[in-house]
Amino acid sequence: TRLFEHKLDTTGQGGVLTVTARLTKGATTIASNSYPLFVLKIDQLKPAAERVTLIEPKQQLQTFFKGCGVEAVRFGDGKNATGPVLIAQPDAWTDQQMAEFGRLMEWVKRGGTAIWLKVPTTGEYRGQSIYRDPEKNYMMQLRGQKEPWRLWSSRLIEEGVFPLKLRSRTARGMWIPVGHYTRQHPIFDGLPTDGFMGQPYQNVVAVDTITNLPGNPIAGSLSWDIDRDYRGPTQWWHGTDVAVVQHGEGRMILSMLRIVENLGRDPVADKILFNVIKWTAGPTK
Repeated sequence: TRLFEHKLDTTGQGGVLTVTARLTKGATTIASNSYPLFVLKIDQLKPAAERVTLIEPKQQLQTFFKGCGVEAVRFGDGKNATGPVLIAQPDAWTDQQMAEFGRLMEWVKRGGTAIWLKVPTTGEYRGQSIYRDPEKNYMMQLRGQKEPWRLWSSRLIEEGVFPLKLRSRTARGMWIPVGHYTRQHPIFDGLPTDGFMGQPYQNVVAVDTITNLPGNPIAGSLSWDIDRDYRGPTQWWHGTDVAVVQHGEGRMILSMLRIVENLGRDPVADKILFNVIKWTAGPTK
């Protein structure tokens, strides 16, 4: 049978809407089903800035903002920086990039705001050691693998340019579910908050989370580790998906959400980014 498609007109509507489909025969309902949809109004998806400053290896942000009618400039030497600086690059791969990040952190110290859409972290493995031991793991031996998979590292952290020695771990549910939650905050204005993320966040939810950042996050992850044998769950853990930290006279917004990958594709990603820019336009403290 063909898949039935029907375009819904949500003009002027927003929030959680319920779509109900019924199969009827005359006055008799044979079957019915209802499903909630989260709708954002078009006028909620407008940038609050006319100009943004960027650090990114590709031109994803620049292309997106150009389509929104917003001027985008490179941070460079920092002289042209206005408002918050958006960073979509988690590390420096050249000496030139390292120098630019150094200037960025000095700029933040003097009162600037950096929005890290890709956060510098060092990878952290949690689990049974056998899964990283070539001498005991049959699948690694079968592949001829003599060394464990490398955990990611960060030159920005290793050389002290980024001031926080953050660690991160995978936060994807498979055998074990991972709950991701949000708190009420201007960053999530107009979106469902104060609970676990539901379907509206399906594309932007974090797949990695920060494990060693103290304080109360704006959004975070919650799950547990397990030994895949009779012992079962071994330890609960909590991670940070979105947080704000002070740095000198300025501040840094750290986001592990998949915003950049979904800009222009998912209105929730657009909405979060516009919210962050609008909120960070205010005082740094």
